[in-house]
Order: sequence, then C-alpha cells, then structure tokens
Amino acid sequence: MATESSAPAKKWRGRTLHVRADERRQQLLDAAYELVANEGVAALTMRAVTRAANLSPRYFYESFPDRDALLFAVFDRTVEQLQQRVAGAMADEEGMEAKCYAAFDAAAREFESDPRAARLLLREALGDNTLREHALHGLPHFILAAAAQVLSEFGDQNSVDEMRLQLDTSALSGSVVTLFLDWTEGRLTLPRGRLVSYCTELVVGILTRHVVEPVEPQRAPARTR
Repeated sequence: MATESSAPAKKWRGRTLHVRADERRQQLLDAAYELVANEGVAALTMRAVTRAANLSPRYFYESFPDRDALLFAVFDRTVEQLQQRVAGAMADEEGMEAKCYAAFDAAAREFESDPRAARLLLREALGDNTLREHALHGLPHFILAAAAQVLSEFGDQNSVDEMRLQLDTSALSGSVVTLFLDWTEGRLTLPRGRLVSYCTELVVGILTRHVVEPVEPQRAPARTR
C-alpha cells in the first residue's frame, strides 16, 4: 500500500499542483513588473495585478501575503538579474579598472535594453517610501556589490578603514545611481561609453585609497639662517 509521501503528485493537464502554482506566481511577478514600469508603484494593487495576469484574486494570496510582498519580490528578482549580469561581466576581466568598467557597462546595457528595469531600480526605488526602505536594507545597489568584489580581490582587508569605506560606498552609490537615472531619463545626453568611463574613473579614484597605502607628505626642510 502506497504511503502519502510516496503517492504520485496529482496532475492537471500534465502539470503538478506545485508547477501550476509556480507558473501563477511568475504570471503575477511579470504582470507587476509591467504595471510598475509603465505606471509606477502606486498603480500596483492586488486587483490591478490579478486583472493584468488574468488570474482570480484568490490565486494572489496563494503566492503573496500582501501587495508589498509582491512589490519586494519584483524588485529582488530585477536586482538579482542585474547583479548576475554585472558579476558575469566582471569575472571576464582582470584589474580594478577593467572590472569596474565591465560592471558599469553591463548595467548600462541592461538599462538600455530594458528601460523597465531602470525605472524600477532607479526611479521607483527612490520615490516610493516602502520600496526605498527595502532597497536600502535588503539588497545593495550594483555599485556596492561591485565595490565589495573589487576590494576583496585587490585590497588588504586588515588595513581597510571600515567607517571610511562605509562613507565612500554610500557616497558612490548615491552618485552613480543619480548619474544612471539622469542618463536613462534623458537629462544626460551622452554616449553609453562616456557615462561608463566617467563612473569608472569616479569609483576607481575612491576605491584606490583603500587599496594603496597613503604616502605621508614630506615636511619641507627647515630654513637655516
């Protein structure tokens, strides 16, 4: 006699209940992504997303406890996709400058090919209070991930000033996000390569201070009378 754990999973049209539930979750994520990208976070409601996904409202709560959980899941999925592309681009390069350039170039190309990602990660993450808190305390922006990887490869972790590093990465994150936001929204009309080069120079200039030991300034010799 078969036990409950060994019984085959029930199927409907060749798919198990688990597979169907996962498919409905992906439908909700995709629909939410489109809503936020086209209309902003304010447009994301349970009714709006289930209507866009062509699903019954009861299926919403099968995947998410509330609207904020769905919003965070959409954000996290988009950040993860971006970070995977950035990490892949950095892995093919050697040297701090080359890795930073590859990271920014990968991000810029992603935003060019999918402006929805730019709006969600840059515009909406800054403009919506709930999402902003999640973005700050959940997953880091790609600049922080890139900085951490660069320092782990080229820096002496024992000599890094943690407080100074925190200040630098916070300043860099704000600066780079603003630059990318202005570029993706057309306020900075310059080629992708120019933006990427500038961001690289900015970040490398700051991170180098944590890698290269500072040289003590020499005192001028005392004048003799």
